[in-house]
Amino acid sequence: MSEKKHRRQTIKEFNNLQIADTNFVSEFLEFCREANVSPLPKFRVMSPDNKVSMQSIHSSRTITSSSERENQFTKFEEKHATPIFRVTYENTKKSENPQKLECKGFEITICTLDALNLTMKNYSTITTLELPNCQINAYGIVQISEMLTEIGCIKDLNLDRNPNIKENYYLLCTPTNNLLYLSLRSCKISDEGIQKITKELEYRDPPDNPKLIALNLANNNISQSGAEYIALMLRTNRSLRSLILTGNRICDGGAASIIQELVMHHLSHDEIIELRRRKYARIMLRKEKVKMLEEISKQTESSDSKGNLDERNLSVTSTRKVTRFQRVKRKSICK
Repeated sequence: MSEKKHRRQTIKEFNNLQIADTNFVSEFLEFCREANVSPLPKFRVMSPDNKVSMQSIHSSRTITSSSERENQFTKFEEKHATPIFRVTYENTKKSENPQKLECKGFEITICTLDALNLTMKNYSTITTLELPNCQINAYGIVQISEMLTEIGCIKDLNLDRNPNIKENYYLLCTPTNNLLYLSLRSCKISDEGIQKITKELEYRDPPDNPKLIALNLANNNISQSGAEYIALMLRTNRSLRSLILTGNRICDGGAASIIQELVMHHLSHDEIIELRRRKYARIMLRKEKVKMLEEISKQTESSDSKGNLDERNLSVTSTRKVTRFQRVKRKSICK
């Protein structure tokens, strides 16, 4: 290899090292080290056109893989218990703008979720998070819900096959986050769990109205009473467009109650009263705003008039001073 070619390759590797030191992967690993995560996760870098590259935690070089490299990487995943994250970048060469983060079948600890939360605060481009079958417990659900609320960039969340006894999945459906798509397949959600979820998805006045568009609850333990909770929620919810309930324990009566709410129906007495209350609250709020604007305009006018009066008084005072000075000057001249 010639000296010129060797120098060019060295410069290229140095540039890659600089990029690796400032991208999502390197920051995530740094926070994992600070949180004493062991073993440190590895990463599989993806591009939007589904081309695969492999990045090690000890190397800054990215190697584009062929079908043989893909098979080797799959065997590596099966052999090692180290969590492996797949990161999809908009620009793979420069490791810019991460869009999707995925980890399947590996245990994600509380410390790892803490490191992920700290990292994602600096990367608002990530909109998809997929962590199926990662043994995420109730505390992990709390951390993810805080991440959704604080960061607000995640629109699509997949937590399939992550059951927990507390069934606190309702925290993921709160109106305070911007989540649009949620998948909770095979999470052993019971009727009590679905009751909490539907409570969060009932209609509220803006800006606290639910935003979820699609909800996948397939292969859970939802029965007749759970279907009734879902039907009650669908009566008022205006955002949900897709609801998957296959593989549950819903009988014909539960299915009928859900279908009944999807057709045209008459409002109940309580719903009519609630509708009138909302209309009255909107009218009163509008009146308060108008009253506030009128008070502000009056205060502005009074301050302007006071300012004009002060200017007039100031001009009169200065005129009097000039007149006195002229009189004193004339007297001195006459003497």
